[in-house]
Amino acid sequence: MRDFPALAELYLTVRRITFNWLPAETFHPDDFYRDTQGELLCLACANQEILGFASVYLQSAFLHSLYVTPAAQGRGVGSALLTHVIRTTRGRMTLKCLALNRPAQAFYSAHGWTVIGRGESGHGPYLTFEAPAR
Repeated sequence: MRDFPALAELYLTVRRITFNWLPAETFHPDDFYRDTQGELLCLACANQEILGFASVYLQSAFLHSLYVTPAAQGRGVGSALLTHVIRTTRGRMTLKCLALNRPAQAFYSAHGWTVIGRGESGHGPYLTFEAPAR
């Protein structure tokens, strides 16, 4: 896909900003290709510019990624992507959110997602969220 390089750059940039408790070199330009392989990608664009994307592992209705460019954050892009993936994915969706990522937790909670579990990952503890019933 011709948008992959731009998506990979967005993914790298936003992760380095968001997960600021981890060293920047933790994240690599090729992570996007590995982390979204086999997933449905949904893009948010305006004026031929990518503002954000979501990736969903359809087999388990798992929202693996939702990233919005820093310039577009707070403008409803993430909400629009979230609404779209919930509407178009079969089953009750879940996601994992790193425990130190408080803004993301607030975002998902504000959209009616609830914490249903906790765990540990290579990047630290995480919360498992479940989407509200449709």
